[in-house]
Amino acid sequence: MDDKKQTEKTEAVHNDNAEKKAAQEAAVGDASRGARPEDFRGPLAWMCQNHVAANLFMLLFIVGGLICVPYLKQELMPNVETERIMVSASYPGSSPEEVEEGIVVAIEEAVRGVTGVKKVTSMAGEGSGQVMIELLDSADVMRTRNEIERQIAQITTFPSDMETPVVREMTRKSQVLSILVSGNVDKHTLREAAEQVRDDLMTQQGVSIVELDNVENPEIAVEISQEATQAYGLKISDVAQAISSSSIDLSAGNLKAESGAVMLRTKLRKDYASEFEKVVIKTNPDGRTVYLSDVAKLTDGFEESDYSTEYNGMPALGITVYSVGSETPVSVSDAVHAFLEEREGTYPEGIHVNIRSDRADSYRVRIALLMDNAKIGLILVLVFLGLFLDVRIAFWSAMGMLVAFVGSIAVMVFFDTSFNMISLFGFILALGIVVDDSIVVGEAVYVRRQSGQSGMMAAILGLKEVSTPVLFSCFTTIIAFIPLLFLPGMLGKTYRDLPVIVIIILTISIFEAMMIMPAHLSGMSQHPQGFLKWIRVLQLKIANVFEYLTDKYIRRLVVFAVARRYIVAAIAIAILVGTAGYVASGRLRYTMMPEVEGDSVTASIRMAEGSPVSRMKEVEEYFLQKTDGVVEKFGRDSVIGIHSTVSGGSSATVRAYLTPATERNYVSSEFSAAWRKAIGEIPGVEAMSFRFNQGPGWGSAGAQFHLSHRDSAILDQAGAEFARRLKLYDGVKDVDVNAAKGKAQISYTLKPEARSLGITETDFARQLRAAVYGSEALRQQRGTNTVKVFVRYPQADRASEALVENFLIRTPSGGEIPLSEAAEATRGHANKSINRIDGKRILSVSAELDGDVTTIESLTQKLNDTDIRDMQMSYPGLSLSMGGMHADSGEMWQKMALFFGFSLFAMFGMMAIAFRSYVQPIMILVAIPFGFVGAILGHIFLGYGLSLISILGMIALSGVVINSSIVLTSVVNDNMRAGMTLYDAVIDGSVRRFRPIFLSVTTTFLGVFPMILETSKEARFLIPMAISLGVGVLFSAVITLLIVPCNYLILDDFQSIWRRLFGTPHIPETE
Repeated sequence: MDDKKQTEKTEAVHNDNAEKKAAQEAAVGDASRGARPEDFRGPLAWMCQNHVAANLFMLLFIVGGLICVPYLKQELMPNVETERIMVSASYPGSSPEEVEEGIVVAIEEAVRGVTGVKKVTSMAGEGSGQVMIELLDSADVMRTRNEIERQIAQITTFPSDMETPVVREMTRKSQVLSILVSGNVDKHTLREAAEQVRDDLMTQQGVSIVELDNVENPEIAVEISQEATQAYGLKISDVAQAISSSSIDLSAGNLKAESGAVMLRTKLRKDYASEFEKVVIKTNPDGRTVYLSDVAKLTDGFEESDYSTEYNGMPALGITVYSVGSETPVSVSDAVHAFLEEREGTYPEGIHVNIRSDRADSYRVRIALLMDNAKIGLILVLVFLGLFLDVRIAFWSAMGMLVAFVGSIAVMVFFDTSFNMISLFGFILALGIVVDDSIVVGEAVYVRRQSGQSGMMAAILGLKEVSTPVLFSCFTTIIAFIPLLFLPGMLGKTYRDLPVIVIIILTISIFEAMMIMPAHLSGMSQHPQGFLKWIRVLQLKIANVFEYLTDKYIRRLVVFAVARRYIVAAIAIAILVGTAGYVASGRLRYTMMPEVEGDSVTASIRMAEGSPVSRMKEVEEYFLQKTDGVVEKFGRDSVIGIHSTVSGGSSATVRAYLTPATERNYVSSEFSAAWRKAIGEIPGVEAMSFRFNQGPGWGSAGAQFHLSHRDSAILDQAGAEFARRLKLYDGVKDVDVNAAKGKAQISYTLKPEARSLGITETDFARQLRAAVYGSEALRQQRGTNTVKVFVRYPQADRASEALVENFLIRTPSGGEIPLSEAAEATRGHANKSINRIDGKRILSVSAELDGDVTTIESLTQKLNDTDIRDMQMSYPGLSLSMGGMHADSGEMWQKMALFFGFSLFAMFGMMAIAFRSYVQPIMILVAIPFGFVGAILGHIFLGYGLSLISILGMIALSGVVINSSIVLTSVVNDNMRAGMTLYDAVIDGSVRRFRPIFLSVTTTFLGVFPMILETSKEARFLIPMAISLGVGVLFSAVITLLIVPCNYLILDDFQSIWRRLFGTPHIPETE
């Protein structure tokens, strides 16, 4: 048979099916009736007939979006106002108790009464304190900050040696890269190399902010021995005062001479140790001048610090690069990489520069994910709609996606919304649902076109047939996302871009589906030519098979289910209850963010506070030795480097940077387990943890609890007992209590003998502080660094308690007395740190959780059932609450539940207006929980836990479920208005709507399916969302085709029983 006869035969078969379908539609007054004059009126009909207007709108969105691309702000994370104000106060040399009593409490009392303050959290540590002030959402941040500064300025009880408190609004910097400069060189050489790299980077085009991390500030150390102070009759404060008076750079004003104005200036500034050597300390009676170099040793160095960091066994300094303004993460990253490649080999001998983290890589990967899924989505739309409907409908539906996504860029620029990680979530989420409107409209036009109507009539009547359900379906989906706009706290602000992006895209897509696409479909020819003709032959064959299978099997399935509707309903309810019970049991773990194995493993070590730094260095060395064996086992090519940091004698971290997961044959959890086993137990180490998961800020698998009591001793006892109870639970590990004792402390009280010599408490305290901590003589700027000049005893003179006991305290008359004779010493321990919330001391107990064994929700439930109640009985007045991210998440879920309830009511109201019924919206909304069942089952079968990302997918899923149900309900109502019985209307509507439902579900599922198969760590953050939407949408097809029809007839059964019992006349549910 030749091609012409084959085409004629295929079309004949298809036309025969079309005639049967037209005969069915004639019963409801659709395809066979002629168009009425009023059908060609209104904005929808006008746009169908005005191709020029449709094309101009399409060009407006596409060209406008493309023009706005260069103006689209790009950043890693949204730059949001934190509505938090930090007050930082430095009191060098003080204990946590002194900081609490002298600084923190005073600031708390001053700011708690300021209008707009919501919560005050503070921390008093050794030598410094911070007060975090969280504001109400309605507060004016700038005005509140000014009031806080005014209140703090009025405090008169601050210690005299305390530095001026710094009040600043908490802001987020968009960090892009982390760089390590390392080498086996002295501190000065390493510092100069790091500063040179920083300065050179800041000269690069497209790089604005580069900062050194955790560096020691330059310091000029003036060390004077106790023997020298005795010999020259000096106090350390005397030397500091002489230095302070010796360096000045001051303008004296302008001299108005006859020859012109001359500026006078005193330039006696000193910047380096050698310049201070000739500072006059005193002049003896014999006229001999005593210079600073005569009594002290001067050194250009760095401030005393126990902090050190190494990379691959070499001292290292960190550099962080940020993006600001119009700079994009990718442009900053590219500029830095290009600079380092250009400078490679030019650094001083022994200096190495390595990029340790580049967050732009994640940004690039997620953009690639978006583009790949967009390509797949377009291909699927073209293939599926081309095969099941028409290739021209497929093309214009794909164009609808392009219009919605490109047009959204213009709207983003107009509203100053940035393109960031969260925006990318929104775009990827919208990929799965944006094409649904076009499918429904295209299918309606296609059916009428096949029934013999002209292109214009099919476009107008098909659009008007589905315009109401499509419009309200889109509105209900938008309403489902609105609660995300009102999430509280930092999480809500950070994720606010996601619903904004989805709402923008959906709004443009519904406009395109109803105003632009029908105009293009109205010009379709019934008999395509050329290449399209051959596609038409294939499409007609597939359409014939699809219609045959639909009529034979789908109709039978719906009839079978409706006939057994109560059994179907019982099974559905059982599945719903069973799934809800499984989730409520805690067996399906939940975390705020998906836990994804990263490309690094971090070991954290904590020893007793005040442990010798030398001991911690020994532990660090032991760690590195054992780590080398683990690296050898897994292959040196798979480990990029080892970065270790020591913070005093109490804590250290060692981080192993691994190659990307695709380049190694093991997962990071295996490396972590082997590393932990190799380390074993270390004497003196109080806590040790290994982490291999990573997340965007909220992915921690840990739990934190806050205990509070008025009595500090009781609080410490309760904390220790609570930690002991936590350790008894399976899956709980690395329990840590922040009440661990701080450094050993010797407290001095002045003896009467000292007072009799005229020594006051203040004088004694200042002499002791100057001898041990030192006396700051001068502070001035040198280039980009702040340089301090400190006068103190040499380290050798203050290296033991015995030496301190022999310090000589000078009396007002010039005499001296040993410290041991001047004061009584009492031994004890200082606090490690003191944490407070809203004026109360708190104690924090934290633990890591094994997500495969327990979850924070199940653990909290078990603690509430027994342990917490027992402890509150044992320690009256004890309060215990969740801390950390889970404390904030509780408020978030409460707000989300509230606003989602409002959204459901808004959906109900819109559907009630559209269907003129109170009952039908309830039937549609009942389908939402069953859609969630599909999403949860998908997580269970694929081995994933629930997370916030899962919930976002479920919100999108609820829109898809409602959309399909609304379209089906609309067809059933049309059938009933045409005179069908409810039974026939339900069966016919389910069969007629199967094709658009099938196409919507299939394109949505296949659009997100590639993401489920992704293995990159960036994609794995999104997999829970893809599971919720992809697997849930498959389940939604069953819901729409089976549960909704059964609900219709079950409701009718109850109405019939009501009428028989009470004789109430039947009131139609729709008009």
